Amino acid sequence: MAAQRQTGSSGRRLRWILLGAAILIIAIVVVVVLITAGGNPTDMPGTRN
Repeated sequence: MAAQRQTGSSGRRLRWILLGAAILIIAIVVVVVLITAGGNPTDMPGTRN
């Protein structure tokens, strides 16, 4: 097909999409960890009640 000719541009676009998704997932994980840790990243969750 014609789409297989542009493997370079499509691969680069796919890489950017995966990179964006990874950054988004990491950001969500960081926010969840901060919320569960009580908003203080220096304290481990469970040391303070």
